[in-house]
Amino acid sequence: ELKQAKVNFRSSFLENLEGGGIPGFGRSDLLAALALYDDDPNRINTILADLDKVTTNDVQQAAKKYLVPANRTSIDRRPEGAK
Repeated sequence: ELKQAKVNFRSSFLENLEGGGIPGFGRSDLLAALALYDDDPNRINTILADLDKVTTNDVQQAAKKYLVPANRTSIDRRPEGAK
């Protein structure tokens, strides 16, 4: 599953860089965000290499840390007029 997730992310990332993904958010917007938030616009060149470093164990550790009952949100929404 991790291998397929990486393929999907890589494909989506490259499509977004070419402007075919999220409307109005492409290479220049990503460069601006990386410069503003990370002070490193060159990171655009290492994102995919960093993705390749992610292991199944990394995903499991993140899940154990963040996917816990204390972080759960539940919304019980009913359409107006419903009983």
